[in-house]
This record gives sequence, structure tokens and C-alpha cells, in this order.
Amino acid sequence: MAAPAHAGAVQRDSTVQELEDQLVSIHTGRVAQSTTNEHRALGISQALLASADPARYFASLSDDERAIFKAYAIVASTVTKTGFVPLDDIAKQSAAKGLTPTGTYQVSAIGCWVKTGYRYGTNAWGANLWSLQLNGGYCSSGSYISRAWEDSSFAQTYWIGWSHHGRIGGGAGTVSNQGRSWTQHKFVYGAGGWNVQEQLPCLRVLGYPSGSSAVDTGCGIY
Repeated sequence: MAAPAHAGAVQRDSTVQELEDQLVSIHTGRVAQSTTNEHRALGISQALLASADPARYFASLSDDERAIFKAYAIVASTVTKTGFVPLDDIAKQSAAKGLTPTGTYQVSAIGCWVKTGYRYGTNAWGANLWSLQLNGGYCSSGSYISRAWEDSSFAQTYWIGWSHHGRIGGGAGTVSNQGRSWTQHKFVYGAGGWNVQEQLPCLRVLGYPSGSSAVDTGCGIY
């Protein structure tokens, strides 16, 4: 009687192993396909940039080639992320008490801060094609915002064909007791004077009297 039970246990273990092997095989196949498609998209991008007539070359692509290219080289959405830096001793003391722009407030935090906002242009797979960073400064008395400034902004591209064409707007000011700073930059995916996609993203920091802050994608202080 013991032998059949043991054989049954072995059979169950074998079945589990077969399922695990199948899952690994499926995952490996998907990764390989994804890698192949990414290489195809990169090859299309390189050929597009090298073409004497990029618009005509793009029109000659098959529907499948065009779909793969767009999935990897074209911005499908943007996302934002944040961080902060306390600038002066008062702000650092507030931060030491847990009164930071990302913390929970029992009392108002005072001092001057730089809030860092990030915005990313991502492809259909979520990979970054370009990034924009804004460091926006503001000073708070705990009840009122006394000033705001656009401290600095930076940009970067990550896929062949994408280029950064500089800062095209920005500024800072106090509005509705908020310290607001913003920037706007230009990114272009282009080849031979033909622009496949152009992006003009904005990024804005909003500083509040409590010392807290937020980041959005508004263009301008109003």
C-alpha cells in the first residue's frame, strides 16, 4: 500500500515541475520576443535617421514594423515623481522633526525648501524616452509664502532620434498664498528635418505655507 502512495506523490511533484517548466518557457519566450522587437525598433530608428527621405522611408514600413517602432520610440504617456531638499537651518530643523514636504504635519514647517519634480515621457512599455527635472524653491513662514523661484531645470533623452531643444518657458511667483515655479522644455523625435513627434512638456512646483508641496504639469503660475 505504501508504494502506490509514494508513486502518487512523485507524480504530483512531476506535474508541478512540468507546470513550472511551462511557465518558465512562456516567460522566456516573451522576454525573447520583447528583446527581438526592441532590436527591430532600434534598427528601424537607425534606418530612419540615416535615410535621405525619412518620411518616405516611414511610409514604406509595414503595419507590423510601424507598430513595433511606435511602441518603443514614440511617447505614449507621461508620469511625474517628486522629492525635496531643505535649504536653510530652519527648514532642516523642521525636517528633523518630521515636518517635511512629504511628511505628516502636526504644526507648520517653516524655512526655505527646494522641491524637485520629475516628468518622464514613456513609451508603450513604460520605458523612458525623455526626462525633465525642475527644482522649484519657496520660503514659508508657517502661515504665509514669502517668495518662490525657479531654481534650475534639466532634461535628458534616452532613445536614438530623440533630442532636447532647450527650455522654452518658465518662471515663478506667489499666487493664492502658494509659491509656484514652472518650466517648459521642447523635445523632438526627428530625422532629416521631418519631425515624427514633438513634445512641449511643462512641470510645476506648488509650495504651501505649511512647508508641504506638490508637483503638477501646469504651464505658468496661474
